[in-house]
Amino acid sequence: MLSKHLDIRVYQTLFTEDRFAALFKTFDRLHDVVCENKLAQVTNLAPEEVIGWLEDIAYTIAETVRELQVRQVQEKDA
Repeated sequence: MLSKHLDIRVYQTLFTEDRFAALFKTFDRLHDVVCENKLAQVTNLAPEEVIGWLEDIAYTIAETVRELQVRQVQEKDA
C-alpha cells in the first residue's frame, strides 16, 4: 500500500500546470527549429526518428484525450 501511495505522489508532481506548460514550450520550440530547418543542429536523431517519436507521442495524447472525454460523458450520465 505504501508503494502505491508513493506512486501517486510521484504522479502528482508530474501532472501539474507548470509541467504541461513546459511540455508545450518544448514542442513549440521544436516546431520553430524545424521551421528554420535547423533540426540537425539541435539533435543527433534523424528526422525519421523524430517523426517516429512525435507520432507515438501524438497517438498517446490523442488516446488520453479520448479517454478523458469518454469519462466526462460517463460522469455526466451517472
